[in-house]
Amino acid sequence: MKYMLKPYIIDCSMKTVTLDGQTIRISRNEFALLCILLGNSGKDMWRDDIHKKMWGTRKSNSIRTVDNLIRKLRKTMPLLRVQTIYGKGYRLLYHFPEENTPKESTPAENGN
Repeated sequence: MKYMLKPYIIDCSMKTVTLDGQTIRISRNEFALLCILLGNSGKDMWRDDIHKKMWGTRKSNSIRTVDNLIRKLRKTMPLLRVQTIYGKGYRLLYHFPEENTPKESTPAENGN
């Protein structure tokens, strides 16, 4: 799935983020978090829910791991609009109108 959040282009299937045609390097976990936020754009995402989506019921990771990943993502992608919901979690401040909802690319778009 490809998302266009000006000025970023995020391709969850290819695991790439580009800005002005240049690839931005982010960690695997930062990318997973970004795709979770994108899939729930405009919705409140509680830390616990994000943690479960990323690591299941694994107890070894602290909920604060989510906060640290958000901090890193904000540093790497400063134009990304992620709102903190104090004491609860986060919300990606993008709304995709229904007609602009990201779709899977077709083989023709992939050059196949």
